Amino acid sequence: MKRLPKLIAGVDISKHTLDIALISERNETLSYHIANSVEDFRNFVKGLKTQFKLRNADLAFCAENMGLYAKFMTDVLLKMHIPIYLESPLQIKRSLGLQRGKTDKKDAIRIADYARKNFPTLREWTPPRPCIIEMQNLLTIRKRLLKVKMILKGNLKMERYYLDSVAADNLAAHSVRSVDAVTQDILDVERRLIAIVKSDERLSHLFDLTTSVRGIGNVIGIQIIIHTNEFKDFSTARKFASFCGVAPFPWSSGISVLGRTKVSFYANKELKALLHMAAMLNIKKTDSSLAIYYQRKVKEGKNKMSIINALRNKLIHRIFSCVIHDKKYEDWPTLSGLSQRIASKL
Repeated sequence: MKRLPKLIAGVDISKHTLDIALISERNETLSYHIANSVEDFRNFVKGLKTQFKLRNADLAFCAENMGLYAKFMTDVLLKMHIPIYLESPLQIKRSLGLQRGKTDKKDAIRIADYARKNFPTLREWTPPRPCIIEMQNLLTIRKRLLKVKMILKGNLKMERYYLDSVAADNLAAHSVRSVDAVTQDILDVERRLIAIVKSDERLSHLFDLTTSVRGIGNVIGIQIIIHTNEFKDFSTARKFASFCGVAPFPWSSGISVLGRTKVSFYANKELKALLHMAAMLNIKKTDSSLAIYYQRKVKEGKNKMSIINALRNKLIHRIFSCVIHDKKYEDWPTLSGLSQRIASKL
């Protein structure tokens, strides 16, 4: 069991400031407000260690995982070898029960209190490898570019619907170069992503295993590798399916509440959408085992969306099975495919 440090710091991270609450072993609380910068935070930690005569092991910092806003803090703590715990904001919020009022100072105290109560079960944060961080940044840029392209092309479709063809063509001429430029930028980002994957032995191997599953393309494969942190952050397919929002959960209580088993609203919607497209691609391939499964369940009268969700779940389990067994996926042959193999050998 982990030993509780002498001081636990809860940090509420904003764009320009950090609100820090310290809780001691005797449950005493101190609050601080500093700028969100490398120099200010480093000086704060050094002053803290000097004032309370602490070693690195006597301190622990807990904060909500705020992405880029937490970078200065994590960089300093990693260099000083001080433990840091980055938790989901929703996880912290739900664990605190009924709360009234909200300020940055109060939020920092709540985070520190959460860390103290749950410290034995908290998992220390370790940064992803630099190649994973670069890929995360590239995917963020790709997402922005796709939004811009959607806005430009969406307006063109609307104009062609309402205006006559000559007027619509004249308007389209002013944005066609922008659409082409954005499309080229998206392709450049995707090429860079593939180049990073191919340049790293482990990433390349995981990518080959992941994309060997039918329907899992380059973008989905890279997204899964990044979100699982190279399959280090999720030990089982069930946990990752829950993260993606495709794992079903029962909904019942006693004899009065007997709801349907359904997926949770709390999910990574982007990954869920990508898995949905992969499932639909498999359905369209008549020689796919998942397409046969889908048609069989439809004939049995099952709800189509429930079947598609089962396909999304199966895709995740296939990917994890490939990674765990270090073997590319091989789809079992359909009846038509089996007959073709037999005929070729005769």
